[in-house]
Parts: sequence; structure tokens; C-alpha cells
Amino acid sequence: MHRSSVAVIAALLALSTAILAQVERGTIVGRVTDSTGLAVPGADIAVHNTGTNVSFQTKSDEAGGFVAPALNAGEYEVTVKMQGFRAETHRGILIEVGQRVRADFTLQPGQVSETIEVTAEAPLLLAGGGVKAGSIYGIG
Repeated sequence: MHRSSVAVIAALLALSTAILAQVERGTIVGRVTDSTGLAVPGADIAVHNTGTNVSFQTKSDEAGGFVAPALNAGEYEVTVKMQGFRAETHRGILIEVGQRVRADFTLQPGQVSETIEVTAEAPLLLAGGGVKAGSIYGIG
């Protein structure tokens, strides 16, 4: 009975370590489409942590979707390339612990040597009662 208890405790420790490792990281998900909205399967996806220089490579699936899992917290850039389309890069994607960030790409016809760059902007934060201050142009 003592050996089985030790085995159960060891298994629980291993499982809890694996679960904690997943929570301590973030994920980038997205979809690659062409300018008409059709999925682009088989596109090359490069996910690069700009702080550590660590990269992750994957391809878009049949529906144009991709997942870059278990990423360390930090700033990333994602580049998508596909034959017959201009490469597109999204920069400034911030990943925090346990966060799932969406980065969709719409590829334009052209040469892979041509690149479209998109820089992520920080989302506006609402303070107080959820009222967003700003100006509305073109009314009136």
C-alpha cells in the first residue's frame, strides 16, 4: 500500500507541474485569409519573441487557422508568408501569463518579398464607471 501511495503522489505532482506550466504561458491564435475572405491553408507562420529572440514556426490549417501555444510572456511579432501573396507582419503583440491573443491576417496578392507591417496598439482602458472620453468627428 505504501508504494502505491508514493506512485499516486508522484503522478499528482507531475500533473500539477504540467498544469502550472500551461498557465504560466500565453497563446497567439489567428486566421489567415486572402483579400476576398477565403482561407489560406499552408501559409508559413513565424512567431518571434523580440525580447529573447526565440522563434516558433507553424503553418495555417485547412481553415486558415493557426495556434502558437505555450509562449513566454513578452512582446512578439508574427510574420505570415505564402507563395503568390505579400508577406504580412504584425509587431508589438504583447503576451501576458495565461493570455490568449488573436492575430488575424489578410494577405494581399503580390510577391513574398513585399511586406505589409501592422503595429499593434495598446487597447484603451476604461476608468471609473466605464465611460470612454473622446471626440466624435463628422457628426452634425
